Amino acid sequence: MLTSEQAKELQKRVKNFSGRGRPKREKEETVYKLLDAQMPIADVLAKLAEEVKKRDLTAIKTWLAYRWGQPIEMIRHEGDVGLTVKTIVMLPPKVDPG
Repeated sequence: MLTSEQAKELQKRVKNFSGRGRPKREKEETVYKLLDAQMPIADVLAKLAEEVKKRDLTAIKTWLAYRWGQPIEMIRHEGDVGLTVKTIVMLPPKVDPG
């Protein structure tokens, strides 16, 4: 768990993340170091794997998002007067429960 001081420090360091574009690499690295100091990434992944094996839907979505990447979304605009919007979302294959 983060101590009160560590939490305050983390808040200070990530305060400016909400600006335009991507956060600076230095700020990202700071957050990673603070998170890794609390729990090694291997432990986090092991826990995530446990939850996937229990068929936890959120864990499965997280696992697939990091393993295969986020689904591709496409928007198509047609016509001069009207507007037609079509969103295509790729779903992961069904998992065999056996």
